[in-house]
Amino acid sequence: MSALVPPPPLASLAELQEALGRFRDAVEADATDAEALLNHGLVAKRLRDFSLAAASLSSAVELCPADDGAKSALADVLAEMGLDSEAEALLCDLLTRDQPAASRLKLALANLRLSGLGKRAEALRAYREACEAGPSPVALLAGIAADSMGEHAAAAGFYRDALSQDEHDENAALHLMHGLLRAGDSESAAALRPKLPTHVLSRCPEMARDDPRCPEMA
Repeated sequence: MSALVPPPPLASLAELQEALGRFRDAVEADATDAEALLNHGLVAKRLRDFSLAAASLSSAVELCPADDGAKSALADVLAEMGLDSEAEALLCDLLTRDQPAASRLKLALANLRLSGLGKRAEALRAYREACEAGPSPVALLAGIAADSMGEHAAAAGFYRDALSQDEHDENAALHLMHGLLRAGDSESAAALRPKLPTHVLSRCPEMARDDPRCPEMA
């Protein structure tokens, strides 16, 4: 069976609601119309009606179990609903096949395992693999995962990678500051203070106390 065809991009709320009604009518006319079910689920997902999206996408997957696009969309929705184990199972199934989107799926699985399932070692492996391939937008997450595993030196390297990509990344700078203080390198930690606005710096009281911009912390 050929792959299901998703709907074209829709911009406005009115367009999304109109499309949702149109695809709902198509599903009511033929409950075995897998393409209508997929499109109904994708539009519901865009509208953040995750229960409705999950129901339609699950039916589409049942009718077309080989359609990877429907499975990937369903995994996203299940993760949004907090159904982490079910989302993980779908992502793992997708990764058993040769996937053009394998790197995206691996990162989705890593994000799920770090934030939802608490499988930090697996998440760190996926993030590390992404970062080893070159500059990666997940460097900050790699650092957080490494820190949570007690790999503080590796975490500092990931935070520096994140800052090399975006010198204004406040979260990376703050995490690196905490790491440097933990390692006893207060001089390098202090050098990061100018990168942080006061409302972020206040989350590191040891550094904020010596900053003239934060007199209330003195």
